[in-house]
Amino acid sequence: MATALARRARLTRLPVEVVLAGGVFRTTDAPYYDRIKAGITAVARDARLVHLDVPPVAGPAMEGLARLGADSAARERARRELHDWCP
Repeated sequence: MATALARRARLTRLPVEVVLAGGVFRTTDAPYYDRIKAGITAVARDARLVHLDVPPVAGPAMEGLARLGADSAARERARRELHDWCP
């Protein structure tokens, strides 16, 4: 999916971040990540793999707080609490 998106969005020559989210990315198997990185960087040479360190709900929560006009301290507190909650 990451390579298809990079091609379609014409991001193959940019230093994009590819966020790895979901239970399948909880493994610590280095060769697994090496294969993923090899596949992605074959298409987007400067791509960087990033592990999601908060639950997926954090993005919508941050957007909701921003739309409500929450200040940066409130958004940071929510992010910290969500990070602590992440298994």
